[in-house]
Amino acid sequence: RVRADRIRDNKPASRLRVRLRKENWEQLSSIWEQFSRRYMLQFERSGASLEQIAAEVLRDPALYIRQKPSQVQQRLVSNEDNGRFEVAQREGELAASEFMAGMKYGHFLKQLALRTSLPVNVLHPVLMAMLRDVLHGDSRYLSEISLDNMTRALQTRINAHFAQRHDYLPLDFQASTSVFDSTARQFREEISAEIVGKNVDENAIDDPRSLYQIPPLRYDSVDPELPLLKYDYPQQVSVFGKLPKRAIQIPKYTGGSTTPDFVYRIERQDADSVYLLVETKAENMRVGDQVILDAQRKFFDMLRRQNINVEFAEATSAPAVFSTINGLIEGKAN
Repeated sequence: RVRADRIRDNKPASRLRVRLRKENWEQLSSIWEQFSRRYMLQFERSGASLEQIAAEVLRDPALYIRQKPSQVQQRLVSNEDNGRFEVAQREGELAASEFMAGMKYGHFLKQLALRTSLPVNVLHPVLMAMLRDVLHGDSRYLSEISLDNMTRALQTRINAHFAQRHDYLPLDFQASTSVFDSTARQFREEISAEIVGKNVDENAIDDPRSLYQIPPLRYDSVDPELPLLKYDYPQQVSVFGKLPKRAIQIPKYTGGSTTPDFVYRIERQDADSVYLLVETKAENMRVGDQVILDAQRKFFDMLRRQNINVEFAEATSAPAVFSTINGLIEGKAN
């Protein structure tokens, strides 16, 4: 049986298009005037330098691990359900084996610089001092495990440092995005289906409040995207849908840009309508996921300081989003 999240359209991606429901996108036009503006990252001065951060992280001896060779055991097992034979395998260290040789120092240093985007002259002094003075010149500590440990620790520390020390400065011009033509100052008629979602649901029930003409319904993940797209929202939700890639393009302090996953326009009885932007993530987030959340949170906080009715929420499940929407309908701040 084909998994629900693996059904894909087999037509060439360049030929697949999705038509926008222009009347619904027009309900987002006032907020999109802000989203289509370009923004510059502004960093505050800080006493802590990259050299200090690298030194504090790389002086931790727990990051340096000698690695033993591993073995993979395979055997044929019978599947009782279908009577077929399948290969089962497990991996583990070779018992009583010697530690593996480490990488050459120059190669290890280069890989660490590439993975962390830190200059070699920042990493080299502290790494060489640790190898010489603490690890007694034992190059076996320059292992793949050590490289992974250092990369993760440096990225976490640097991201935490810059996440609190940057803000967004709006510039006096707009730029086109995947859904908005800044020259014509209007939303596009259609966009590439691939940037909306790689998977399709041909049996989805149409909702006139959706941002796109469906079916088919396009999505990337079964959980939580699919239940968010198929939910029968309260009538106060006048527009909702999944945002295509590069629809807003919020700059990240690590380079590149990010766009939230979902947008909702919510009508309130005793207040102006509010726009909810949602970023969905798995519970076991990677370092890069935290960078995305930090950037989006900062960006929407900046818009709120300009008295723009926008709210931001991160969610790992559909019920969390439903709860946030109900709270906003009731007039609660997110």
